[in-house]
Amino acid sequence: VFVQKMQDAWGGICKANRLEEYVEKHFPELHYVGDGKVWVTLRDGRRKCPDFKVRGERKLVEVWGDFWHKDEDPRELIEAYAQIGFECMVVWEHDVRQAWEQVSDRIKHFIS
Repeated sequence: VFVQKMQDAWGGICKANRLEEYVEKHFPELHYVGDGKVWVTLRDGRRKCPDFKVRGERKLVEVWGDFWHKDEDPRELIEAYAQIGFECMVVWEHDVRQAWEQVSDRIKHFIS
């Protein structure tokens, strides 16, 4: 019911953006769940729909656009996920665009 309400609010299934598609293309081990397939309830009651989940593990990858997340501290989200047993990695748009090799290495290390 909740997922359906969120999808209705979004105007249907939310598809991956270009940045998320780029990451997904290079890492098929990452399962895109930002379309509402997975919702996680944090300890404070907030519900989050992560961008990616590592198949078979309690690991999440969030791909943050510079505009939408400019005033957010990724450490807060990483800690919130950790409190409920998930490891989380946040990847910033500017890092993907300017330092893909380093980001790629970080993702490889995180999902291994």
